[in-house]
Amino acid sequence: MTASSPRRRGNRQQSSQPITPDQLQRGASEIFLTEDELADRWKHRPKTLRNLRSAGKGPAFHKFGSSVRYALSDILQYEASAKRLSSC
Repeated sequence: MTASSPRRRGNRQQSSQPITPDQLQRGASEIFLTEDELADRWKHRPKTLRNLRSAGKGPAFHKFGSSVRYALSDILQYEASAKRLSSC
């Protein structure tokens, strides 16, 4: 594998360059994060995400068979909506 070739993780291909929000808007295919990847991003345990899902809270998610995935665009939208200017 050369330095410029994509890395493989499981059976999905992962680009060596992160996708930008601009690329998402231009119609690049949707990026999905696993429960573990989102938990790492937010510094939470996967159990917290499961609790949010069962309570009908948190970002939208997709079920592919028994696998739960979160679309990056949904995560970014959820994070933006959680932004607060004060605690009141």
